[in-house]
Amino acid sequence: LRTRPDELLGWMHLDKFYEGIDEKREEQWTQERIKSDIKVRLLLQETNLTKNFQQLDKESNRETRFINKKFLFATTCLLYKNHIVLFDSSGELTCVRIHHPGFYEMQKKVFEMNWEFSK
Repeated sequence: LRTRPDELLGWMHLDKFYEGIDEKREEQWTQERIKSDIKVRLLLQETNLTKNFQQLDKESNRETRFINKKFLFATTCLLYKNHIVLFDSSGELTCVRIHHPGFYEMQKKVFEMNWEFSK
């Protein structure tokens, strides 16, 4: 939030993500993001949790789409302002942030391609 990106993009296994984070802090972060008018687009696995999550898209300044089940993954990748953040909350919490304009642009194009072909 400190970098004030216009948009946050990502692939996320929401069920796994919530296993490793403080839900109260996540809700605070979401409210701060909404207040700062930072839009989010997420590609998610389709689960009961994500179906409920998607229903709150409009009020959460977010758009979510579901990916094909044959491409399931258990981690999270977020993109914003020349940054790529890889996050894994299974087992020991692991997070890697890469600041590299070239890598970011490549991943953003991959995201846009996935977004275009998602349902």
